[in-house]
Amino acid sequence: MRAAAKAAEPYEKALMKVEKSVAQHQQQAEFLNSQAFGLQSIAKATAQTAVKQQSAVDLKGAQANMMLAHQFMAQAGVLGQRAFNLNEAAKALQLNIPAYEGAAQMAAAKAGHWWDPTTMPPVPVAAAAFVPGPPPTGGAIAAPEPPPLWPMAES
Repeated sequence: MRAAAKAAEPYEKALMKVEKSVAQHQQQAEFLNSQAFGLQSIAKATAQTAVKQQSAVDLKGAQANMMLAHQFMAQAGVLGQRAFNLNEAAKALQLNIPAYEGAAQMAAAKAGHWWDPTTMPPVPVAAAAFVPGPPPTGGAIAAPEPPPLWPMAES
């Protein structure tokens, strides 16, 4: 059984790396989304203050607050878009997870059968079936870290 675990180890390590990357992307997206909603709330309150100032004939103050509210909304839009992009990147990374899980299971089954054919059944794949190659492991894994939150420039 140690041979089976050893055969599956590179795929399990790769799986952990991909899952970590997905979690980091989702965590950053959640943070940015909450920041965007907070800015939207501040923008709404600032706009309401501007409306009250305008009705009280404080036109300069109303204009300044309305411009500030627009800036807050624009910044919220940028944060919301970054959160969306991070979520989409996490979804793309998640597509690889079943491949790593399947490769680990197949590697363990193959090694287990090779070392102990009397108790371990052969790999459950028909001889004529198309079997794609395993996913990459080691340094070839495409599991990037999410971009830094600050500065806000998109990479």
